[in-house]
Amino acid sequence: MVAGAAVQKLMTQLGKEQEVLMNLADMIIETYVSESLQLRVEKLVALKGEAACKEQLDIMRVYINDAADKIHKSGKRSNQYFCNR
Repeated sequence: MVAGAAVQKLMTQLGKEQEVLMNLADMIIETYVSESLQLRVEKLVALKGEAACKEQLDIMRVYINDAADKIHKSGKRSNQYFCNR
């Protein structure tokens, strides 16, 4: 959603808007790491069972929760930037 709004609002100037690109990159990185973590933990649970992976599951849940908050904040910063332009 943020990427689409950035393209619509900034068009050819998007490459020069470092703040927007930084926020988009942060959102993509957090999404990628969260997905990778979830897939790794799912594989581990499949091998060892859920009971043996309680710690890893807790770590994953905390990380993904924090990542969702970071993604939300980056999206809000981008939206504020669009509104101020």
